[in-house]
Amino acid sequence: MTVEAPEVPGPYTLHEWGLVAATYGNATARMVSGPTGTSAFGSLGVGGLGGTLGSVGEGLRGVGKPVLYVHMDDGTDALTLDVAVRPAGGARVLEVFPDATMPADRTSLRWGEVRVTRGACHGAYPALADTRCQTEDGLCEQSELARYETDDSDCVHVGETAAGLLFYRTGSAEAELPLLVERGDAGAVRVRPRDGAPPMRGWIMRIQRGADRSTTMVRVASLEGVGQESLVLAQAQGDGVVPGDQARITLGQALAEAGLTDAERDAFMAAWSDALFGRESGAAAAGPPAGAHGEGAGLEGGIIGSGALGGAANGPGAARGVSASGRPGRPFTTIGRIGGGPPTPQHVLGSVQDAVLYVVPPASVDALLPLEAAPAPREVRRVFVARVDLTPLDRVTLRAGRATVTGALEEPVVRRVIRRHFWPLRQCLHANESATNLQATLRVQPSGAVSEATLGGDSLGEEERACFLEAMRAIRFPTAETVTDVNQPFVIAR
Repeated sequence: MTVEAPEVPGPYTLHEWGLVAATYGNATARMVSGPTGTSAFGSLGVGGLGGTLGSVGEGLRGVGKPVLYVHMDDGTDALTLDVAVRPAGGARVLEVFPDATMPADRTSLRWGEVRVTRGACHGAYPALADTRCQTEDGLCEQSELARYETDDSDCVHVGETAAGLLFYRTGSAEAELPLLVERGDAGAVRVRPRDGAPPMRGWIMRIQRGADRSTTMVRVASLEGVGQESLVLAQAQGDGVVPGDQARITLGQALAEAGLTDAERDAFMAAWSDALFGRESGAAAAGPPAGAHGEGAGLEGGIIGSGALGGAANGPGAARGVSASGRPGRPFTTIGRIGGGPPTPQHVLGSVQDAVLYVVPPASVDALLPLEAAPAPREVRRVFVARVDLTPLDRVTLRAGRATVTGALEEPVVRRVIRRHFWPLRQCLHANESATNLQATLRVQPSGAVSEATLGGDSLGEEERACFLEAMRAIRFPTAETVTDVNQPFVIAR
């Protein structure tokens, strides 16, 4: 009888952090170091308690900046790894650095022969104008990765590329967060674990985000012992709330307790503090120099705080270019204007006005983002924060009829691409009592970029029209040999 020897772990540890972005009342979610494409891959399980509380489908809209660091054990100067990730729920990989092997549907990634050498190093990351930054949802987190390198991790080499970290970003997924969030009267939310979810520890926050941390209010409650009795969180107003600065410290402490090094914790906070809690109180609304790897680097058309973007700057880490656009009734929820043009729709990784925040148990992270490494690490520390956006969404239904397509692209391909962009298109629309029929025409260049977009049919409000056109121009199609003209009918049910 032959007994196989247990696998000997490799002489290293693997650390990872990221943010899981979900939206109240939406059926998909995203996992990001910073959130992602915007397709809907199906429905999440939604739990209901009955009574006056309406159940919430916390759709995983994206996962932002999952960033991986390698720490070799003392006495090890070099090693070679194979690292693979297959996001759950059909999520597609929208960004990756360095280059990885992916199937055509981009539902998994693999870095083969990752060479690790002793000591920190600094990579050369793409700028917004680079081809690899032309993503399908207009977001490019690769351009800001220099801000998240640390001095306590070791250098990774993939092919000819050296960097201080490994990075990927995913789009929407049919997946479940460990906590059910249910919303009821007077803005209260009730929270309880899903059936089979791992035990929840620590705290949960309800954040009412202001212009800066001094005006952001946060209600913090313990998750210890939360079960079938649930936990009710009132809005972050009145008695029992703390300012954003204090809540930010609480989050930083939790990240360190979960296993991140001080440098890794600081990298997470640089990425997400402003998007979650507002910019530092009294901070000037000025962005970094043009071309810098800094706040707002993730979207074309400028940097946070620049005149081209408009609105109040959110500062470093404000979800890759997200700024307060000033859309009526939606402060601090909209991505900065791409190219200095009209307001663009909210990106799932952007700052939101009302949200629930908690640290995801490692077992739930493993279920959302199965990770394999060979040889297996001696220890894995995966620290992800979940944010469920509670900002009320306009109850608008958007439907697309059959498109008339002339040119190289096939109609089924055009239909799939447009459906993946329903989220940003829908976010441009306001609820009212009317129904609207629209006829959109797009001219798609061989590069896949939309060079012309027009709208006919029933009239939209000026703001809705400008936003809808901008969202259509941001759509990216597959490359083709010739120009393609698309005539796409839409019906908007209000």
